[in-house]
Amino acid sequence: MPRKSVRFYTYVSSPYGMKVHGYLLYKQIPFELVYVTPIHPEKALPMGRAVPVLEIDGEVRADSSPIGIWLDEAFPDTPQLMPDDPTAAASVHSADTWITDVLIPAIFYRVHPRLTAPGNLPRTIADTLRLGYCVDYTTPGGLPFGLRYLWPLFINRAGFIRRMVAPLASSASAEAYRATVLSALDRKLRDRDFIAETNTPSLADIGAWALIAGPYLLGLRGMDDYIAHANVLRWMRTLEPAVRDGTGLPPLVPALLNR
Repeated sequence: MPRKSVRFYTYVSSPYGMKVHGYLLYKQIPFELVYVTPIHPEKALPMGRAVPVLEIDGEVRADSSPIGIWLDEAFPDTPQLMPDDPTAAASVHSADTWITDVLIPAIFYRVHPRLTAPGNLPRTIADTLRLGYCVDYTTPGGLPFGLRYLWPLFINRAGFIRRMVAPLASSASAEAYRATVLSALDRKLRDRDFIAETNTPSLADIGAWALIAGPYLLGLRGMDDYIAHANVLRWMRTLEPAVRDGTGLPPLVPALLNR
């Protein structure tokens, strides 16, 4: 049977894209990685204007978690992201909802200049400039002239990011909120090997791993804070062999950007 053609469209800095990238690495599916520009992405995407988008033999799907489920259907002979047992599958869906509603906002909160405490603003500006550099480096032809230096403003004005993180600002600083999130994950992993009620890594584990590892590998400051949580660190090390680079697939973060 001929090998299926798989093309993955994303930005290097997209948390949702990191999830799908992790799925592909875990399942060891050969794929073509297509970084698109966040400026008029619809010109490069086969559907819509939001990443991630995955194309398999000409069929196209969007939205990270449904893409993971689709990958199990399209590649049943690779490690499965969703268990067959209904109870375990429900546990995975619940954990994945937590990732979407809690873990991803914690990432955006850390790099949102408008909501950053004044004392942390220099670090946040440095991180957003770093993201601008990474996106510029991976965008075909680069970003429009000078835009990478305006990346803090770009993130400030991104409506979906602002709507996601604005409710968090009234409760705690970005650092305190992230510490609370990692502590919750650490407690969840205290008596189990994986996030959901499964005996092997699931869609939730691979997605969360990519979301914690990705910003750290991109070189954002303070994103090594997970090492202070023993159970999270153990879990990260358990998953690493399954999603590590060296399989010949495009890595989660390009080597020249990986700090």
